[in-house]
Amino acid sequence: LRREIILRLTRIQTIKDIAHDLFISEASVQRVLLDLADQYKPNLNYLPETLCIDEFKSMRSAEGKMSFIAVDGDRSCLFELLEDRRLRSLFKHYQQFTRAARCRVKYLVMDMNAAYDQLVKTVFPCAQIIYDRFHIAKHLNDTMNHVRIRVFNHLRKDDSAELKQARRLKRYWRLFLQDRENLSTKVYYEGRYFNRVVNSIMILD
Repeated sequence: LRREIILRLTRIQTIKDIAHDLFISEASVQRVLLDLADQYKPNLNYLPETLCIDEFKSMRSAEGKMSFIAVDGDRSCLFELLEDRRLRSLFKHYQQFTRAARCRVKYLVMDMNAAYDQLVKTVFPCAQIIYDRFHIAKHLNDTMNHVRIRVFNHLRKDDSAELKQARRLKRYWRLFLQDRENLSTKVYYEGRYFNRVVNSIMILD
């Protein structure tokens, strides 16, 4: 079974799918994966020019709550897995690499984690930080939702006009998260709470 898990880990397949196909838990697959990571002896003279880093939820047996994954962005393949994503563990691990290897890293692709910024400045002195587009979009969406909810909560529900506005904000919340240029001006439908036929642009306006 262990050999089959290792074989499947070399393919483009999620841990969830591997667990499902082999009728085992996801934790069992993760345990084998982390065991392989422990046995892995890195080449301390090499790091890719583009290093993509992220974190994922660890198993209960792991040292930290979150583990760390690094992907070689130049070759689009897994570079390494670390059991603990905490800053002190990452410092200890990457300080093992030669300075030449660390200076070779030109781009570090990551989420908007301030702790990783500190890691870059100290360990990868020549690297530029590139924030993952997914996390930027998520941050913008969360901010828009926060503003919409704040406006919604300030509207008086005992006032009929403001109550109608509140209902519009609640019903059409998805429109606030879309690119205005992608909204249709040709498709009209009966807009609830508008008492007239409207399109998406008219609802936002």
